[in-house]
Amino acid sequence: MQALILKGNPTVSSSIRCNGFDRLKDLMILILSDSESFGRLQNLYVVHLDKNHLNGSIPPNFEVLNNLSEMRLNDSQLTSLISFGSSNSMQALILKGNPTVSSSIRCNGFDRLKDLMILILSKMGFQGPISESFGRLQNLYVVHLDKNHLNGSIPSNFEVLNNLSEMRLNDSQLTGSLPFKRETIWRMGRKLRLCNKLDLCYDAYTGLQDGSASSFLSGISPCKKSKSTSPRARH
Repeated sequence: MQALILKGNPTVSSSIRCNGFDRLKDLMILILSDSESFGRLQNLYVVHLDKNHLNGSIPPNFEVLNNLSEMRLNDSQLTSLISFGSSNSMQALILKGNPTVSSSIRCNGFDRLKDLMILILSKMGFQGPISESFGRLQNLYVVHLDKNHLNGSIPSNFEVLNNLSEMRLNDSQLTGSLPFKRETIWRMGRKLRLCNKLDLCYDAYTGLQDGSASSFLSGISPCKKSKSTSPRARH
């Protein structure tokens, strides 16, 4: 058995024995959306446990799933996140809609996910500033951090996220200047969502006040005190 898809079985037993899948050593894809179960098999590379009534913490043994490339745990009632420290192959991590999750993410919580391309953390109940660890994931092209209680400025190292094609930061309390390059903003276009960001601005050196890029920044004005140095000179 390499693939097991059981999604959409709302009458399934509400629990599966912790060793219920232990003999499926070759299992690589496990889809249990809309049911109530989880697996812990080291060959897994796709796991969907979304839209269940899961609660508590993500099991710590998920950290040894070294082949995981996609994990969906969205729309549950999780209370804390693990590090995913060993999941170097992770490319998509979707955790949105877990409002009971811990209100903070460790500053280096995602540092080892160097291949991560999709990160969905909407409606998680996060509070405080955005972690700079996201800016160190240079392969990211889709990032959703919207509908949280984030404040402070967008980390300056977001400037090097040159592959971004979609970014959602709306419905938070962010302030300060946008770190994105003009080319990145052009690429994202209307997939850059910054509404309800009354205290954001952009620096004059970016050239965002000229050209079509400004149409994607409705309600965002030039910073009152623009820096005289270029972004590259700041590092």
